[in-house]
Amino acid sequence: MQRSPDIPDSLEKGSHVPGGDPQRRVSAQTAAVFVCPILLVLIAAYCERLPAPLPADAPPDVFSAGRAMEHLEVIAREPHPMGSRRNAEVRDYLVAQLRRAGLEVQVQDSDAPPENVVARLEGTASTGAILLMAHYDSVPDSPGACDNGGSVAGLLEMVRVLNEGQALENDVLVLLTDGE
Repeated sequence: MQRSPDIPDSLEKGSHVPGGDPQRRVSAQTAAVFVCPILLVLIAAYCERLPAPLPADAPPDVFSAGRAMEHLEVIAREPHPMGSRRNAEVRDYLVAQLRRAGLEVQVQDSDAPPENVVARLEGTASTGAILLMAHYDSVPDSPGACDNGGSVAGLLEMVRVLNEGQALENDVLVLLTDGE
């Protein structure tokens, strides 16, 4: 390979100049493209990590995953499809828990299922309401822990905490539907 007379010796390939070997520079850039996003994700995950779930004996004014899990163990003990004896037991449990949490409760029943549970936590000077909703029945072959027992259990714990805390201005409505 013939050297161009216009290129000084200091810029010959392999010589030590600011910026170094272009191939090394590309490798470092490529590594940075892959490593930096991974580091950013790890840092974000560390900073935004979820709090540890609280046990059932947590203070009464905070949400407790342990207390919600106790509800879920009752609700999802066995399948409870709409119209079944077990579904009626789950409905009665939900009504009792909502009343225990201080809510006014009604069951919208008819001669045949579905039987929706409606509850209200009255606000102090309501100008509106927020609706919390989940369904409590399951399919015939599943106890319904994920669909939708976990949501119902979390909702029960949530309204209990809302009633324990400072009085709310607006109403909170709870709708637990039967038959989705």
